Amino acid sequence: MCPYTAGTAAESSFCSCGHRPAGQQEKVLSGAEFTLYAEEECNTVVSKSTTDENGVLTLENLIPGKHYYLKETKAPQGYKLPEHGNLYDIYVESTPVDGVFDFTVNGEKFTANSTDTTQNIYLSGSKADRVINMKIVNKIGLLLPETGSNMTIIVIAIGAVLMIFGMVFNKEKKKNKREEKEV
Repeated sequence: MCPYTAGTAAESSFCSCGHRPAGQQEKVLSGAEFTLYAEEECNTVVSKSTTDENGVLTLENLIPGKHYYLKETKAPQGYKLPEHGNLYDIYVESTPVDGVFDFTVNGEKFTANSTDTTQNIYLSGSKADRVINMKIVNKIGLLLPETGSNMTIIVIAIGAVLMIFGMVFNKEKKKNKREEKEV
């Protein structure tokens, strides 16, 4: 059995998955709920977990040599789930005696030498504490306008002045028409 951690890998763990909003590489995303399934059809739930304030998701008691399917099932408030394929097929093979540590994500195999941090998936940590880093991107949902700011007061004041000006102008126009009719 081995622990699996998804997030920014600030803690000692076996695997890690960086969870960040789209276009905001330095920002981690907390409050994203992930469900780990035993099969690709997503019928048998192994566990559910939510990313913490550091964007770290910890899943424990996974068995090396077995496929797991990780899916984001609830996006944090203000974000939406990834549009295309947020199901990750994860398989880890570990033989510490032989120094073997291979992991596969969605059919792409990575080894202990996959340490390039510019890639979407890479390995970090020590031989004792392997950490798989996966970049999972959420897009920001519909942004609502800011309300209650000082600008609201200014816009209302300008609108009120324009309405008063319009009423005065209309009244003067009617008054001028009446005077023309009387003459």
